[in-house]
Order: sequence, then structure tokens, then C-alpha cells
Amino acid sequence: MEGQDPDHIAYGMFHIFDFGQLVVGSDKVSGGQIADVRQIGVPVHILKDADGVRALQKWIDINKLLRVRKYLGAD
Repeated sequence: MEGQDPDHIAYGMFHIFDFGQLVVGSDKVSGGQIADVRQIGVPVHILKDADGVRALQKWIDINKLLRVRKYLGAD
């Protein structure tokens, strides 16, 4: 899945708390608003840590299955 971090809630926090920077592990794993955070003048640092990307992707893959099973009443 191509996408970016952070999610909508984290993006909103930049407006509320005026954080000075954003550090994310990857811009390739989940959807988000990196471009929007940059547009409001916040520096963004992307670590691109391969182990972190694999761990996050594994977590997403597992949780998608859990959500489908819950939706179908399998749990």
C-alpha cells in the first residue's frame, strides 16, 4: 500500500499544539498528510528504517484480518 503518515488526528495536533517538527518511520506504509504538514511550515523527517517498515506493514496486515473477522462475527 502506498501512502504517507501521519493520520488525520496527528495532523490536527500540529494545528492545536504547534509542534516544531514531524518524524515518521516511513512514507510508504499507511495513508496520511505529510504534504499537508509541510504546507503549514512544519519540517518533516522520514527515517526510512527497513525493519520499522516491515514491522508496521506486518501489524497492518494482521489487524486488517482481525477487523474483517470481527465484522463477519468470526471472533
